[in-house]
Amino acid sequence: MKKVHLILILILSFGILKAQENFDKFISKFAQDSTFQYSRILFPLNCITWDFENDKEFVFSLKINQWNFDRLYYDNFSDAYSVFYDNFDCKFRETDEMVFRWRGITDMDRRYYFKRINDKWYLVKILDYDMRIPNKR
Repeated sequence: MKKVHLILILILSFGILKAQENFDKFISKFAQDSTFQYSRILFPLNCITWDFENDKEFVFSLKINQWNFDRLYYDNFSDAYSVFYDNFDCKFRETDEMVFRWRGITDMDRRYYFKRINDKWYLVKILDYDMRIPNKR
């Protein structure tokens, strides 16, 4: 019986020690450390932009060698403001999803979709209608 109690205590302790990554700490490091950023993007990265020639949405994937370090909110946009949402629906409730969004005073709308996978945060998608389409064919 004592062994059962000890095993239960160890199992419960392990569950408590295995904490989910804090998004605030993650996003700060993600925006400042290029090596960390590359390690926390699920490549190929799903991207959505606007094809102005055909006047429709265009979906493509970015490979790791096509990615450029992005400082997120450390970039300065004088005509935009940043917003964080705690899920992909852009409503406020606790989930394993976050959206960082640059919203422009005019028409700028850039969204970074993050998902918690195995207790760690990853960038899984970008929506940016001004993003350049790489080698469109």
